[in-house]
Parts: sequence; C-alpha cells; structure tokens
Amino acid sequence: MRKILKDIERYLKNNPPVRDGILIASGGIVIFILIIQFRIIFHIEGLYFKDIFLSFEELFILLLIIALSLFIFSWRRYRELKNEIMERKKAVRKMQQSRAQLQAVLDGVPDIILQVDTNMRILWANKAAMTKNPDCIGQLCRVAFSDIEGLSIETYCKWAMETRKIEKGIRFQPSKSGIGGDKYWEGIGVPLLLSDGRVFGAIAIARNVTDHMQVEATKKILASIVESSNDAIFSESPDGTINSWNTGAVNIFGYSAKEVIGKSSTEIIFKNIKDRVEEFREKLKKGRSIENYIMEFTNRDGETKILSLTMSPIQHLSHYVIGFSTIARDITAQKKAEEALISSETKYRNLFEYSLEGIGIIQGDKFISANKTLLSIFGFSKQEQFIGKSIFDFVDDYGKETIRKRMLNREANIPQESKYEIIISRRDGEKRNVEISEGTIQIGSDEYIQASFRDITEKKKAEDELKRSREQLRNLATHLEKVRETERKEIAYEIHDDLGQALTAMKMDILWIAQKLPNSEKKLYERAMSMSTLIDETINKIRMISTQLRPSILDHFGIGAAIEWLAEDFQKRTDISCKIKIEPRDIELDEFISTGIFRICQEALTNITRHANATTVDISLVQTNGELELIIKDDGIGISEEQVNDVNSFGLIGIRERAYLSGGTSFIKGEPGEGTIIKVNIPITNNGAERND
Repeated sequence: MRKILKDIERYLKNNPPVRDGILIASGGIVIFILIIQFRIIFHIEGLYFKDIFLSFEELFILLLIIALSLFIFSWRRYRELKNEIMERKKAVRKMQQSRAQLQAVLDGVPDIILQVDTNMRILWANKAAMTKNPDCIGQLCRVAFSDIEGLSIETYCKWAMETRKIEKGIRFQPSKSGIGGDKYWEGIGVPLLLSDGRVFGAIAIARNVTDHMQVEATKKILASIVESSNDAIFSESPDGTINSWNTGAVNIFGYSAKEVIGKSSTEIIFKNIKDRVEEFREKLKKGRSIENYIMEFTNRDGETKILSLTMSPIQHLSHYVIGFSTIARDITAQKKAEEALISSETKYRNLFEYSLEGIGIIQGDKFISANKTLLSIFGFSKQEQFIGKSIFDFVDDYGKETIRKRMLNREANIPQESKYEIIISRRDGEKRNVEISEGTIQIGSDEYIQASFRDITEKKKAEDELKRSREQLRNLATHLEKVRETERKEIAYEIHDDLGQALTAMKMDILWIAQKLPNSEKKLYERAMSMSTLIDETINKIRMISTQLRPSILDHFGIGAAIEWLAEDFQKRTDISCKIKIEPRDIELDEFISTGIFRICQEALTNITRHANATTVDISLVQTNGELELIIKDDGIGISEEQVNDVNSFGLIGIRERAYLSGGTSFIKGEPGEGTIIKVNIPITNNGAERND
C-alpha cells in the first residue's frame, strides 16, 4: 500500500495539471457538502426528504462556484500550456541546434560512433561509420562491421549495459594480408539509461589507435634500448642541466639519477673540460654534432676511465634546438687492448722477422710477405726479389699437385693435416726438402695463408741414413737368427744323434760287463748298474737340451704339433690349464716362419710362468684369408702399458722383432686383473710369407 501511495505521489508531482484539477474538484465537492450540512443543521426539525435537494438559488450559487473554479483552472492551464509550448519550442530549437552541433562534432570525429539498442542493432551512426558501411543502420554490429570483429564492439557494449558503467579496452587485430596491415582498435561502450535507471541501449565507439600504439611501442623500444645500453646516455637542457640519466651512466660515472638530474653537467661530469664543453654547446646550438671526443674521467671510487663522447643537438619540430643528448662510451679496455695489440704486433713482427723458421703470408698462390729465414731457404737476399712470386715456381709436378689438392680441400672446407712435405728448387737450382705448416688467417675481409717453412734436408738425410742402418741391422738380425737356428738345429741333431748314440753304446757295454762279473763281485756289479743309471740320466738331459735347442717335432710334424707339445709340457711343469685351438690342423709354413711362431709361443709361456700368476692360458693359431693369426691370452694380473713399452723387456722386444722379421705385426695389451693378450698377424701366400729378407 505504501508503495502505491508513493507511486501516486510521484505521478502527481510529475503532472501538475492533473494535480490542480483534482484539487479544484475536491474543493467544489467540499463546498457542496458544507451547504448540505448547513441546511441539515438549520432545518433539522422540519426536515423532509424534499428538503435535502437544493433550491434553484442554491444550485445556481453552486454552479457559479464550480464555473468560477473551472474558469480559474482553465485560465491558469492556458497560461501554463502557453508557457510550456513556448519553452518546449525553445527546447526543441535548442535541442535541434544542439543535435546539429553534436552531429557536426560526431561527424567530424574520425572514430566510428554508433547508437545501439539492447539487441545490438544499430539505431544511429556517425559519418565515419556511414563511410565504412553506408547500410549499417538497422544491422547488427557484428554484421555491419565484421571486418573489425576482432575489436569486439558488442563485448564492450554488453559489458557497459550489464555493469551500467563505461567499458573500454584495446584489441590487436592481425591483418589477413600481412604484417603491414596489422591494426590496434580501441573499443568503448557507454550505457544509455532512462530516468528510472533502466538501460535502453548503448553508445559504441571504435577508435583506430594503431599509430598511437606504434608510437608508444617505439617509445618503449627506444627507452628499453637506452636503458639496457652499456653506454652512458643522458640529455641536457641548453644551459647544461641534466634531464635524463640511464643505467649505463650510473655504471660509468658512479652517480645515481637522483643525484644528477636537475644539476649542471659541467659541475659533475665535465669539471676538467668546462671551457671545451662550452665550445661544444655553441656548436650544438647551431645544429652541429660532436663525435668521438676522448676524455678522462675519475669516478667517485677513484677509478680513472677513458671515455669517447658523442654529443648531438635535440631539435624541436621547428628546428629550434631545445637541448643536447650525450653518449659516453667507456673505451678504457679498448685502449688497453689497442696498446696490448701494438705491443703484440711488435712482438709478432720481431718473432716473424727473427724466427729460425721461414714464415710467409700467401694470398692465393703468391707470396705477399716473407721473413729473412724464408728468403734464405729459397735462396733470395731481398724481399723485392721474392714478393709476388708463386709457390708453384719452386716445386716439381708432385709438389704442384699436392698444393692444388690442398687448395681445393680448403675451399670445400674438407679437413686436412696442417703439415706436409714437398721438395723445392732454390733460386740457384738446388733441391731442398721442406716441411710446411699452414694456417688460415683473416685480415679485414680477406683470407690469407700463413705458412711456416722448415728446411729438413739434413733431417731427411739423417732419417734415410737411420732407416738404412735400421734395415741393415734388422737384416743382420734376421741373418743371425737364421744362423742361430741352423746352429741350434745342427747342435741338437749332433747331441741327440752322436752323443746319444755314444752314451747308449756305453750303457750297453756296461750292462754287458755287469752280466759277465762273477757273483762274488757284488760291489763291481753295483758300481756298473750305478753307472748305467747315470748314463740314463745323462741321455735324458741330452734329449731335453736337444729339445730346447730345436724340438725335432717341429721339423718332423709341423708347427701345430710343436705348439701342442709345447702347451702340454708347459701344463705339466706349471699346473696351469692350457687350451689350444689350431685351424687347420695341417698348417704348412716355411721353416723360418714356423720357427718364429714357435719361439713367440715359447717366450710368451715363459713370461706367463714368471710374471702372470695365471690359472688358464688360451692359445689360438688360425689360418684364414691368406693370413696367419696367433693369439695367446691368460687370466693373470695383466701387464701394464709401462711394462709393454719398457726398453728392458727383452722378451716382448723379441716377440715384436720376430713378428716383424716374419713380415707381420704384433699387439700386446694388458688390463689390471683381467690378464694379458698377445696377438701376432703374419700375411702368407703359397704356404710362405710375404716379407723382405
């Protein structure tokens, strides 16, 4: 009920004519009631029903009162309506004028401005919107302006209508045709409210802020560059007052931005060069720049730095100089590096000139620089005689081919050894062996070859002499080994056959004598039998010596049987298990190779007995693809690399030399706790060896 009364009260306040009519009618009704009441009071005694009705005079008076009230009300309403019409006409004219002005203003705005209803249908649009889409009135926003849908005009308008607040934001709209067409749009939604607070629509504004965003982005990029620069970058007003100060300036000068901004640069930075800076400022005011002025500055920590200054005028759009910008670069390290470089270049030049090796710089195939040693190697006394000559002028066909191949590999970035040897012809025609070491150097944008030449003629002669001497010694060793094996064989046969036969005959004679002795000569019989036993022991020792000198099984049954006998004897003597693999069983080799392999096995088993502490030994002798491979492996403590390379390990040296003399190679390696392996490979053809005797 209270709400109804408040609604009636609000209605009457907003509608004065209705309110006044109700008041006048109410007044007339009150007067009429008072007249009737008056009649009732004064005529109560003789009251009849007919007395209730008014008389003609009373009715006239009542109608007169009502007519007067209506006249007054009509006159008042006439005056009010007249004034209201006049005010409304004025308001309409003002509104039309205002609307025209607003329309002119909105049409002059480059932004797209729309009025939409709650369904996002366009009711009104300014000139910018009509230019973009002349048929937008009556269409939905997303349909009329689908090309900037990324702006989401509807989103901001709907948010504005929901929150009853102005909503805005910036959206990035990528171009469909490339980066150059990317745009930024700012959307604004303004809610339209009735007097009772209800929303009946919204104003949508779409603003192209691409240029602004790009300018802001550029400002941020420039600010970021300035702030992240290691150089000191600061700006001054024309009177020298510092206006900005980056992190680089803090690091170089040692003062924070708070300490210097608003103060004169000549009192903080340029104390020692005030006059010079004043000259610079006069030039800057005329639009000229100062570049790479070198100065020294001592910061608050007492550290002296060398700075390179570049000063530029800051000009207004009208080309009026409004300040200066200064970039100060710390070149202390650069100066020190330059000094070090000069020193290094001096040292390099001294090293280049006085090196015992010939050093030359080559571009393409021509010498462009050479030291004295290189001139001497090629037989020249002056650089003018040598510079400009080609390396091909001094080498034979083999040398030319070698150098061309290296040049092609260098161009193709193919890795190759930095050192190589060629033969050169000196200026006087003398042949010399030289070793060349090459390296690429970069000077500016050009690439050169720095080559070191070493005369190794005498070294080559010494190496050749040493090689010949070594070959002679090895040939001598081979000959001596053959002679020694022959002597061993002959001695073994002589001991086994001659001495053995003699001892056997002696034994037979002693036994015959013992049998002829009478029974009474027991002592003589015992002595004879003792002599027979001694002869048997001597025969066994002779057989053992003969076998050690040259096992007859090697000559009669071949290398396979000899190794089996050697392994069996080794196993009996040492209680070390020995496994043998021989393929094929009937390997046939010449006497020299057979003897070499047997002696290698013999020496290996001797070393295992003395040093290995092994429990098992594997021996493999296999002939495949024209090669004989011998492998002896134990599970002992393992031989170290130092022991393998020990010059006093004569047994291992003998194994290597026997393999080499047989035309083969040897490999010896041990692992701690895992044993030692000896591998020998000997090439063989036609049951013989490919070797140089």
